[in-house]
Amino acid sequence: MKRLAVALVAVMVVSLCGWSFAANPPAAEHGTFIGKVETGTANGAKTVSITVTKAMSRQVKDINALNGKTLALVGPKMAAAEKFAGKEVEVTGILKENRTQLDVTSIFEKRPMNTAAVKQHHPAATHSPSPHHNPSPKAPNSTSNPAPDPSPASAAAPTK
Repeated sequence: MKRLAVALVAVMVVSLCGWSFAANPPAAEHGTFIGKVETGTANGAKTVSITVTKAMSRQVKDINALNGKTLALVGPKMAAAEKFAGKEVEVTGILKENRTQLDVTSIFEKRPMNTAAVKQHHPAATHSPSPHHNPSPKAPNSTSNPAPDPSPASAAAPTK
């Protein structure tokens, strides 16, 4: 009886240790991805994906390996992602399914910067020549119009 109790305790200890040392899933990989949204169908279901042009993350070192890859967008915000079909977007989310799916946290359209507005509001942002730039001196403009003569030659004298 004593041997059975010792064996039972040993089995419980080994099983508890086995569960604690089991293969733990990797930590969630959060990231921000820039790319073009594409829609399609697979097995009769709508699919939304992003072709990654730039991947960024603070905690994942090899996230740049996803540049050029296509990730399926999943999660409750997938429907919102459909509106951006054909557009370049910035998506924040969590990588899933061996880095083939992206659970969308936020998505918005990436718009090109309006440089004319920047120049209008920030004149320092416009290009100015270098202070060391010394253009060649220009010849005086010989085609300029001379100033008109202010006094007419034949002015009528007042009569009495």
